Amino acid sequence: MVYKSTYKTGFIDINKDKKLTNRAILKYLEDCSGKHSDTVKNGVADIIDDGITWVLLSWNLKVLKRPSYAAEIEVNTYISSATKLYVYRDFEVFADGEKVAVARSIWILVDAKTRRPKRLDEKTVESYHPEYERKAFDFDNSKLTANEEADKIIDYPIRKTDIDINDHVHNLNYLDMAYEIMPEKEFDNLIIEYKKEVKYGDKIAVALKTNESAYDIKVFSKDDGTVNTLIRLW
Repeated sequence: MVYKSTYKTGFIDINKDKKLTNRAILKYLEDCSGKHSDTVKNGVADIIDDGITWVLLSWNLKVLKRPSYAAEIEVNTYISSATKLYVYRDFEVFADGEKVAVARSIWILVDAKTRRPKRLDEKTVESYHPEYERKAFDFDNSKLTANEEADKIIDYPIRKTDIDINDHVHNLNYLDMAYEIMPEKEFDNLIIEYKKEVKYGDKIAVALKTNESAYDIKVFSKDDGTVNTLIRLW
């Protein structure tokens, strides 16, 4: 089943060139995911009460054309694959009828108290009517690797406003961390991999390593060096 949701690019969603930002695109995708889950009684209002919650493990986004201010956006999403632990959710984004972006995300169900993964039962997966013969694009399955070296490192204080309903830093806010250390431009390709949650009061730093064709960002603990999130933009 392909679920569709519509949006209109607003002032908060654009950069100074009046173009839709990556953060705004991911915000639309996340919102569409939640609405889809709501329709099968597996959304925030349903699962939080059951003591479980969806946690995002990764984003893989490719922007084909960047929409401008006041564009009419349609997001299509569907479950493209699933295992006993993971759900793969794909996206196709259209602006004024033209495909402008594709994406894939990976999600896992966890126990809200223990933070341990929950096995996905077949009934839960099938309630979404997966589109197993469909995928948004051929994406790179290889995992990001944390660089030991860095061209630049900055401290990043965690604010109360960074924390979401799952009591950790919201997934989109890691992109804000990356932009604090990055050149001031949008990149048409990005991968974000969430390794370990960050909570309010944690002391973290953000490291940037510039390669020939990409920028690699590492969010890590200042106390013990644990890697929390890896991001690549190119």
